[in-house]
Amino acid sequence: MSIIKIPSSKELIKDLGLEKAINLLSKTKPLSVIARDLNIPYFRVMLYSKGVKISSTLKFNEVVNIYNRISLMSSIKGKTSEMESLLSLPIPYEQKVRLLLGRIADVPLGVGDDTILESLRLAYNISKLEMSRMRERYGDVGDIAYLMANNESSSLLLDEVYQAIKLLPELGNHKKVMFLASIFKIATHDEAKYIARLCRRSLNLHIPSQSIVALISRRLRVRPDLLREATLTRGLLGGLLLASKGNRALLRAKLSPSKFLEPQLAIMFDRSKIVFPARVEIKYDGVRCQVHKVKDRIFLFSRAGNLKNNDYPSIIDVVRTTLNADSCILDSEIVGIKDGNIIPFYEGIQSQDKCEISIRFFDVLYYNGINLLGRPLKDRLTILYKIVPEDLIASGFTVSSYEALMSRYDEIVSMGHEGIMVKSLSERYHPGRRHRSWMKLKKSRDTLDVVLVKANYGSGELGGLYSSFRMAVKHPSKMVLYEIGNLGGIERDTLQLLSEMANKYSLNKRDKEGVYLAPRIIVEVSFYEVIRSNKYPSGYSLRSPSLVRIRYDKTPNQIDTISKVRELYSSKNL
Repeated sequence: MSIIKIPSSKELIKDLGLEKAINLLSKTKPLSVIARDLNIPYFRVMLYSKGVKISSTLKFNEVVNIYNRISLMSSIKGKTSEMESLLSLPIPYEQKVRLLLGRIADVPLGVGDDTILESLRLAYNISKLEMSRMRERYGDVGDIAYLMANNESSSLLLDEVYQAIKLLPELGNHKKVMFLASIFKIATHDEAKYIARLCRRSLNLHIPSQSIVALISRRLRVRPDLLREATLTRGLLGGLLLASKGNRALLRAKLSPSKFLEPQLAIMFDRSKIVFPARVEIKYDGVRCQVHKVKDRIFLFSRAGNLKNNDYPSIIDVVRTTLNADSCILDSEIVGIKDGNIIPFYEGIQSQDKCEISIRFFDVLYYNGINLLGRPLKDRLTILYKIVPEDLIASGFTVSSYEALMSRYDEIVSMGHEGIMVKSLSERYHPGRRHRSWMKLKKSRDTLDVVLVKANYGSGELGGLYSSFRMAVKHPSKMVLYEIGNLGGIERDTLQLLSEMANKYSLNKRDKEGVYLAPRIIVEVSFYEVIRSNKYPSGYSLRSPSLVRIRYDKTPNQIDTISKVRELYSSKNL
């Protein structure tokens, strides 16, 4: 009887080559085991298993050196000269542009500071406490990565780093941490810094966008005016990529009525991103509508770009008879009205008592041949009031302080509306992007009232203060608390106040991370979503929580419940 010998991993590599061997081995072994057995970084094993082709042997350090030189240059002329160096590299044009802007992928990478810091902690084998201190002391994840890296030389190729970052959106959080840790482990100081910053889409090179547009238009010999307009309608990345197809392609990207433009979207409310004075608008529970007018021709587009003229004939009549413009593009919300009050749109059309359909305009993007995308909101609103009767403009207020903003928020929610929009008056319109110049805050879905049950020590600049706080919600009928994550990123003045309150309610129970608190401090927090978490007994945590305000008016019995947290988690998966 003959005995069949199963080839070893090394024999497979010898016979099939590294890529094919790893692809075969991945069908029977976890990638982490293959990486360990072959002594190959986990990210490379992952790339091979996905069939990713590495097409260039150019070292990543070549781009990193250019990044460093751009960062050091104080003059635009110097930065432009170094950008020329990057654009002269022997790699595809799209790769050059994405590396210049720090935008490797079109979709969100799903990598926040916490993921990067956990990857660094795993790569360099340091404690959570030490990492927490590094974070408080230095703040920027790129700087932290630079300080923690310990390799003087590196074998990292530009294309494998580029392809690795492109792959991140496909990975779960645990795999992202392992994946990034294996890259950081073999990176030099400077490479680690820019890997972290590429993951956060923020290279901190301080290059004015107009300098990039001028350089690209000169290199590709396209009209600078067409390229500038294309970057307004398609975004900076989209416009620069389109430039490679020439002036005809750029001409087709010009903003004009009857051609749908992807609308700007709002991010979740984040107090630290508010720029005062700001505009606070009612957030209507309606249907987004982009209105185009060309003389007597009207086009109503949905948020997805579908033509909706047949669905809303009464809105067509309103637009045709009330707008004071030969041609324009307006952003708006179609709303339901019953007994003179605006009500949730779908609630109105589904009820037996039919409601009136109306519209509320809140922005103007184009007016009588003029592209307004690059104008600040303050100027666009002035033009909007010239075009639209005031009773058809979304109710809004200019506020100059956080206290005034929250007062308007309470007032608007008490009127039965779902929440507010907070907009920067100095920002341009950003088509097709979720941008910090627009933030939404909805009472029912985006905020929770929680109690603080632990205060975590600060270090470095925050020494003597608490830097973050453990949050909890309660049982629906008993005074049992369920922890749902930590709240950080708090402005220093508010942190000082919360630290004083924490000292007042501290218990005789502490650990190396902080001190436990009597459940007395109530805060309202906004968050991106509820996620499952094994870290807390509740089984849940809040993604990207942000302090809205301290609730002096509430007691622990009035905080939100674990039942609401579960409902919020379930509703996002519907």
